[in-house]
Amino acid sequence: MIMIRRHYYFLFTLCLALFLEAIPFISLAKTPLPEAPIWQFRLPLFGQDGYKRWDLEGREGHFSGNEGRLEVQGMRLRVFTAGASQQLEATLESPQATLFPKSRKAEGSEYLFLTTPHYTVVGHGWRWEEIDHGTAQPMYRVVLESDVRVVFKDSLDRVFKQPKALEL
Repeated sequence: MIMIRRHYYFLFTLCLALFLEAIPFISLAKTPLPEAPIWQFRLPLFGQDGYKRWDLEGREGHFSGNEGRLEVQGMRLRVFTAGASQQLEATLESPQATLFPKSRKAEGSEYLFLTTPHYTVVGHGWRWEEIDHGTAQPMYRVVLESDVRVVFKDSLDRVFKQPKALEL
């Protein structure tokens, strides 16, 4: 009698485990995936050379799979130099942003705080894009619409002698 109970208990446990494993597949097959927000996330993007090009962090994000865009609240985007050196080239921060990862563009209607080793820029209403995808060291363009302030950390001759990777 005890042997039979153990056998049924084992079969019952096995069937329950298989059923619980199948529930996600059953529910995914019948209903579309919701566009639920993601919280406190970090998303790296790698270049063709295999090294990290930029690193996106956000407080909250909403991904629209149909349009390929990511709405981010509390955005922090760090851009790195190409290759193994992985030096921080620029940091972009904004309370609100819309990113298009496939085309490597971003925009926002709020303020943007851009910090590089040589200068800091603050402005309202902005667009950022990678303008040269195929080179070893891509170039980036930042367009600010209003209330723009620039603070140089070096003398101007040193700033303009640096390799130009970021265009304002």
